[in-house]
Amino acid sequence: MKNGYAFGPGNPHPLSQMRTELVWEGKYDEYGRRREVDVAGFAMPLQKIETVDERCPPIPDRAWRNYGFSVHRRGQDTQTLGR
Repeated sequence: MKNGYAFGPGNPHPLSQMRTELVWEGKYDEYGRRREVDVAGFAMPLQKIETVDERCPPIPDRAWRNYGFSVHRRGQDTQTLGR
């Protein structure tokens, strides 16, 4: 407790009530009211999504075990390597 203030649910810190907002020219009218935004009118560039039809090399079991994961293969018992 600093300066005798106990901040909590019943007494929130003043800075915890502040929020961040993006403001741009034209977002509010001259009276401070929010303007309607026509999203269809915005020019948004299209992004090209590229797909590659190649398999990734398999990750060896020892790599998984190094991070503490269990390795399970069909028809076998689960093998776990503890740290």
